Amino acid sequence: MSSEAARDPAQRIEHVLAVVEGIRSAHLHKANAAQAGPNDNDKIKALTTWQRRSLHRQVFTDDDMMKALKTWQNNPKDWMDERTLQALECDPKLTPAKRHNKLHSAFSTMQFQLLGNKHLIHYLIKYPVYNADQPAHAIQAFLDKWADHSQSEEYVRVDDSTPCEKDHARLSRKIWKAKQ
Repeated sequence: MSSEAARDPAQRIEHVLAVVEGIRSAHLHKANAAQAGPNDNDKIKALTTWQRRSLHRQVFTDDDMMKALKTWQNNPKDWMDERTLQALECDPKLTPAKRHNKLHSAFSTMQFQLLGNKHLIHYLIKYPVYNADQPAHAIQAFLDKWADHSQSEEYVRVDDSTPCEKDHARLSRKIWKAKQ
């Protein structure tokens, strides 16, 4: 996406909806291929347009949404900046755990940068907004609900929680130390 297009909210939303629809389609295709078996390729190809549309209108479960996100995250060439990707792949000091953490952090940042709210990206993957009659209303409904949630007492209480003490340890760690 060009920097000029990224500054235009309408183009940005259209781009994000297209990207999310691609992710949803890939996940649905992968799930259908896994269920179909090796001899059912002709059945998948023979789906009518109506059957394909009904598949794309499917609301994902939380598990399906997380699988789609993980598949997206595990393909950094699809979403990561080329320089960042090269730095991540060429750094000999990175252990697999550190590489995973950096990848996860970069993916989280990318989701936030798309629309300013990574939970909105999750919502767009879970619900078939792209195929909705009026996707702008669906996005606005989410933003309204999110605003209500972010003002709730529970959300504010978690956000204002006090940081852990310096010597804070999990209970299991304290028990282990006591046994030693």
